[in-house]
Amino acid sequence: MGGYLAGRLHTDVMNARRLADHPQRAGLVSPVPDPGHRQRRVLALTGSGAAVAGELGRRSAAYQRRLARLIGPAEITRLQGLLDHLEAVLSADRRSASVPGAAEGELWKKKGSR
Repeated sequence: MGGYLAGRLHTDVMNARRLADHPQRAGLVSPVPDPGHRQRRVLALTGSGAAVAGELGRRSAAYQRRLARLIGPAEITRLQGLLDHLEAVLSADRRSASVPGAAEGELWKKKGSR
């Protein structure tokens, strides 16, 4: 459970486990054996977790409809393209923490930077 989640979140295994503890304690997910790997456990939604996920999906869809009314479908498409590009760039550069000053936010503080 921890290794896969850590990879998807671009963090270490211990942090991924801590992140998974919150929804588990809330009864939203439950660790279950992975049928494809005897020693691995995966997180499965509980009934409560499925209900929360459904509500989040409904709220997200309503927000997306509202946003589309406010800025229009062309801008939604443009925004999605920019977000997809940002995700791809960040995924390709998993070593960004090794950039001097990146951890302290210095790259964002330079004059003229946005």
